[in-house]
Amino acid sequence: MDVYLDLSMVFLLIQIMVCIYGSELLMVYRYKRGLKITLVLVNTCLFFTIYLHFIFSLLIFIIVNLFIFVAFNKKWLYSYLIFNLLFFLIDFFVILITDNIKLINIYLVINKPIGVLYSLFVPFFGLCLLLATKFVDSVFHLHVYKTTCFISKDDKKYSFSAYFDNGNTLKYNNVPVIFCLKKIWMFDLSSPQEIEVETVNGIEINIGYNALISVEDKDEEFFVYVVLVDDINSFHGCEILLNAYLR
Repeated sequence: MDVYLDLSMVFLLIQIMVCIYGSELLMVYRYKRGLKITLVLVNTCLFFTIYLHFIFSLLIFIIVNLFIFVAFNKKWLYSYLIFNLLFFLIDFFVILITDNIKLINIYLVINKPIGVLYSLFVPFFGLCLLLATKFVDSVFHLHVYKTTCFISKDDKKYSFSAYFDNGNTLKYNNVPVIFCLKKIWMFDLSSPQEIEVETVNGIEINIGYNALISVEDKDEEFFVYVVLVDDINSFHGCEILLNAYLR
């Protein structure tokens, strides 16, 4: 059987990137850049285990990716399982729709040049996953993202109702930025920071205030910047709009 290694590795690269993106969607937070780069580079190299026995190829894939997730991710177990599940689902999905791509060990290999066109189905798989998660979030799981948070500042600590927004990935000086309704802010307004926020109308400059935040019953506190806003429409009935990096 002919194997087009260059095209097959491009296919694998797309597959790994979609698995990473899908894992982020299902875990509702962004992975660190180091984790993403390591997953892409290492798994591209692991492609050459197609020349080994199936058992060795499978074990190397499972063990090496396990070490990567443990090293980079606190929530490594679920992230690792979801990543593997998506990888093998894509394998199964692709071999069902075409004979121009074969499965060697656990890797999809292109045996005819036209097979590279089927790489477009992998991003389509990711798009379907995005639409499905958006639908489920909006219809069934809205309550999952509602929680209670505690904000500390100047030896004072108050609880607020909060909503996790996986679309809020804003950072200032590598510090997560959250949003709070101005009318319920009970701390002083010392040490303001100008923070750029990208909106549909362009770049806006907002004033943020440093604070410590903990979520639900967790003891761990995170340093954040809090931007005070008047609009309540996007808070889903809560007082605080949290950042995806805090989940």
